[in-house]
Amino acid sequence: MSIYNNRLPDVPFTFQTERSHSDLEDYIPTPSSPRNNGVSVFRLSQIIISDNEEPFIEYIESSDEKQLVYLNPPYIQENDVDWSETNKTLGAKFKPNSRNNLICYVMGKTPQEEYEEKDDRPDDQVYEFSPLDVNNNRAAFYNESYMRILKAVECDKEQKNPRVLTITNLSKVYWDYAKILENHVQKLKSQGKRTYAELNTFQNILIIWELCGIIYINPKKEYHEELSRIFQNSYGRLSKELTDWSNKYLSLLDPFEFDATNFIGINIQNDDDFWRCLRKSVLRGSPKAIDLIDLALNNEEEEGFFVEYLMQIKQIISSRPQYRQKEFDKFSNFFREWNDKIKSLKNELSNQRNENFQGNILSILKILQGDIEFILETSSSWIEALMSMVISHPLWDVQVLSEKARECLYRWPFNKENNEPKILEKILALFFHRDLEQGIKCCEDIDEWLIAHLSDMFKKFELIGKIRFQNSQVHHHHYIKTNGSAADVDIREFSLLNFAESFVSHHSLWQLAFKYFELCETYGKSYISEHIVRIPFDNERKLSKILNICKHNGLDFQAKTILRIAGKRCLQENRYISSIKYFMDAGDTASLEVIFRIFLDYYTDTGDLSMFNQLESVQLDELSPDSMKFLSRYRQFHELMQSRFYQKARICIMELIRSQIAPTTFLPVLVLNTLPLFRVAQQNNTVILTNADNFEILRNLYNLVHGMYQDECVNCLERMRSWHTYTNGYADIDEKLSVLWTAVNNNQLVVYKYGEESRHGKKGGAATVNTANKATEANKVNVILDFCAAVSLVDTKDTKKKRRWLPLESNPDVMTKYIHKLGVSPLWAYTDIWSLDPEILLLIPQPVKAILILFPINETHEEYSKEEAKRIEVNGQEVSPEVIFFKQTISNACGTIGLLHSLASNVDSIPIEEGPFKKLLDKTKNATPIERTKLLEEDDGLAEAHKEYAMTGQSRPLTEEDRVDTHFVCFIQKGGSLYELDGRKSSPINHGPCHDLLMDSVKIIKQFMERNPDSLNFTMIALAPKQFE
Repeated sequence: MSIYNNRLPDVPFTFQTERSHSDLEDYIPTPSSPRNNGVSVFRLSQIIISDNEEPFIEYIESSDEKQLVYLNPPYIQENDVDWSETNKTLGAKFKPNSRNNLICYVMGKTPQEEYEEKDDRPDDQVYEFSPLDVNNNRAAFYNESYMRILKAVECDKEQKNPRVLTITNLSKVYWDYAKILENHVQKLKSQGKRTYAELNTFQNILIIWELCGIIYINPKKEYHEELSRIFQNSYGRLSKELTDWSNKYLSLLDPFEFDATNFIGINIQNDDDFWRCLRKSVLRGSPKAIDLIDLALNNEEEEGFFVEYLMQIKQIISSRPQYRQKEFDKFSNFFREWNDKIKSLKNELSNQRNENFQGNILSILKILQGDIEFILETSSSWIEALMSMVISHPLWDVQVLSEKARECLYRWPFNKENNEPKILEKILALFFHRDLEQGIKCCEDIDEWLIAHLSDMFKKFELIGKIRFQNSQVHHHHYIKTNGSAADVDIREFSLLNFAESFVSHHSLWQLAFKYFELCETYGKSYISEHIVRIPFDNERKLSKILNICKHNGLDFQAKTILRIAGKRCLQENRYISSIKYFMDAGDTASLEVIFRIFLDYYTDTGDLSMFNQLESVQLDELSPDSMKFLSRYRQFHELMQSRFYQKARICIMELIRSQIAPTTFLPVLVLNTLPLFRVAQQNNTVILTNADNFEILRNLYNLVHGMYQDECVNCLERMRSWHTYTNGYADIDEKLSVLWTAVNNNQLVVYKYGEESRHGKKGGAATVNTANKATEANKVNVILDFCAAVSLVDTKDTKKKRRWLPLESNPDVMTKYIHKLGVSPLWAYTDIWSLDPEILLLIPQPVKAILILFPINETHEEYSKEEAKRIEVNGQEVSPEVIFFKQTISNACGTIGLLHSLASNVDSIPIEEGPFKKLLDKTKNATPIERTKLLEEDDGLAEAHKEYAMTGQSRPLTEEDRVDTHFVCFIQKGGSLYELDGRKSSPINHGPCHDLLMDSVKIIKQFMERNPDSLNFTMIALAPKQFE
């Protein structure tokens, strides 16, 4: 097959998507790939939405099923803790800033284990719910109320309209409220006794609402001259409207009932009950007064003079001047003529001999004439007396009404003996008395809806402003700042916030609560930001609504918190694509890293790419996280290999290897993925991988086999062994590393012989290379052969049976006995370094020949080691030939390696007798680090000595298979320089000039601690002269 046909142009390594997504919306709740059907959707029942054009709430049919409440602790990294089942406890308590809502939380004892990585972001939350559920009848009522309050806001914002027109429109809105209140009361009445308490509440609301409308909600005379003239001349309006209000509600406030049929067939003229009922009806301005008179007139047994007087009283009551828009002169004439009729009738009664009859008729006439003193004596309550005065004095205005209300309340004081008023009666008295502030405050005891909407309307009519509250009344509103014993609070905003907060946790009214929050200019946004993260969402439609609220109010942080929670929930349900989408929108790279490792681990364990195919629905761009771009690119590599686009596949896999995005546990997979490219190149007699590619592969191959990643390589190969079999069409995994380095070697020789131009079909292109280039290529070949020799020292077939030792305890006594067993002079011993303070360091015996440090390995240290290796590779370093360095290839042998490093470079000052250690030093004196490693692996005497002392100490003995996350490193001084000897690294590290080993080592050790500030697992030991007692 010709090499020209497979040649594809090189393309830069980018993650830009090849498809256009400009038609997509800003927010896509669920990835829309057909491969994700059934994976990226919430599993919950359908939500029923109201039929309104603009539904602000969701109606959900009531059921006996328990409400699902998600319990996650707020701002506690629960996912970073491995909790035991017995440690987790659920609790609930009332929310500090609310009187209605409960807070559910998770508490527990000390966790079993914490992960190394910490994340202080508020990823989890507490959900609140209300134990006092809003009555289902209120859902529609609240929705209609909100529509009215929106109309009021629109009226108030129309600056182009004259103020008089705004007031007129607001008045219409106010009485629209009264209509929906009355409709709701009628609805509750039709439902029978089960809604009695709710009916009583809304009847009280309606009574207060209509009274305030009659007294306050009418255009003020100072707004407009024409409107002023109309309402000034509307004499009798207040009397007429209060009479209607009294006829509707006075029976509820001051009940008085009688049965008119009891008066049929009896002598009414002398019946006291009849006259008492007639007086009450006339006092209240009730139409029943006319009915009682008609009943008496129909009684044939009554005398003629009695009938005549009753007919005159009926005529007087019926001809009372009614509310009309008349001029003052006309209305006053009508009213004067009406009063003259009453006086005339009183004069006629003076000639009547029947004193009982005379007194009863006079009492009716006094009430009609408005005799205030007689009305006060006859009435049974202050409200009845006040209504009777208003009815008989139609020319009174609200100012006179307030004065007469004070007079009535003086006659019937609330605090007299045990005459405690009902809250409704108290509120009515305050509004009659024109004490709006106290009346508004008391409305809260009726219902939160009333104080919220009444204060909103009063504020728009400019009747109220800020009201002084005691701190005890606003303590649960923690956003409202107060100083001292009292505070001036915007009563409208205070009441609206309190009302909306009462149902913010309701399963269907929650969205309406946030609409009310948005109406509050000062504190509304603060309440939204607090509550929006505590709304439980169990379907993506509700999640979308929550995010829209955040977007509308500019709450980016809260939106990201909610997206992070949604992503974690999807991750717990193994819905990875949905969780990727949410985490990407939230910018949560740490959680994306978790999913990234899940994908890589799944492929390492199974060899299955099906999970990667789901990534097709994830939209990536240049700003997408590197981990997600890596997964997409790795999937693209396999697609290119299947499609036989080998040059593009080569670019893709090499960029993935060089990017160092993948964890070291996945590096063997990437390196082995290059082997098919070498085989294709060999079969087609062409060159696919370049010199730079060969060096990169060999460098990583060396680190995997002999370098710092050897443990990760072994674990990775063990995991791949389950599916990487001949049965599945794969070669033996143990042979692949050996085959790979051979293939790299052969490919490098081909490139050197024919030049890279052979990729373009020009064999023998090396003839055009100048002499200097040939010399450079020859040097490269030598370096590669050195790499190959290093790799060849390891029998890859024995990787499965790699030697492992028992971990050695960081115990100076154990270590001292250990080296004395190996033949080290008893004059030298290891001692603990208890502190890094200079005063404590001065207590260490001198001279100190070596410092051992045991520290925990974490990702930060690993990243630093990689950067350090790159820096040394670029800049180089000077290493004294007197430094003896051992490469660690045996698991859990870092303790013994550290002891060897502390002694091997100090044999000139520390005597060592004949023994296993002396023999090993003699063998490795002039050997390379690789040869020393080989000899150490074959030294059974040292292995036996290590095993003997690894079983001693104070800690629980571990097994060879136990994985430890701590590591020993040694510091020595040679040739005036400080060296760090770490068997996991490829060579000693020169840290520069050293004048005092102990003090200079402490500076480097502090850097180790700074890379892992949350850990306390650091141990330091010094090799120094032994102190004898």
